[in-house]
Amino acid sequence: MLCPKCSENLSPCSKTGAHHCPSCKGYWVEPKLFATHLKAKSKIALKALYDIRAQEAKQQLHLKCPKDKSPLYAFFYGEVELDYCGRCRGLWFDDSELDKFKAIKKQQQSSLSNPSSKKTNSRESTGGEALEGIFAFLEFLG
Repeated sequence: MLCPKCSENLSPCSKTGAHHCPSCKGYWVEPKLFATHLKAKSKIALKALYDIRAQEAKQQLHLKCPKDKSPLYAFFYGEVELDYCGRCRGLWFDDSELDKFKAIKKQQQSSLSNPSSKKTNSRESTGGEALEGIFAFLEFLG
C-alpha cells in the first residue's frame, strides 16, 4: 500500500497491525483493527468514533485510500483534521495530527483538573468520547 500523502510504501507494524509511513510518519488504520481495540477499551468510545465520523465531511481530491484507492474524506474534531475512506472506513493520521491530539489531550486534562470547568453539551461529550478512544488507540500504536 502507498501513503496517501507522499506515495511512499507503507510498512506494516507487526505489533499493532497498522501501517506506518517511514517518510511522513503517518498511520493508516483499518476499521477492523480500530474497532477491535476500542471494543476492548470502551464500547462508548467505539460508538462515539462512528458518530463523529458521520459528521459532515469534505472529499480530499488529492488523497486516495491506500487500500482501495477511493478518495479520502476529511472531518474535523476541533482543529484536528482526520481523513477516512468512505468505502473501507479506514483512517489516516498525519504525524502533525498526532501532535495536535496530544496537545488537545493535555488541554483536556488541565480542564478536568480545574473545578470551575464548564459542563459540556452532549455533542461535545460524544466528541470527547471519540477523542479518548482515538487517544487510547494512538497509545496502542506506540
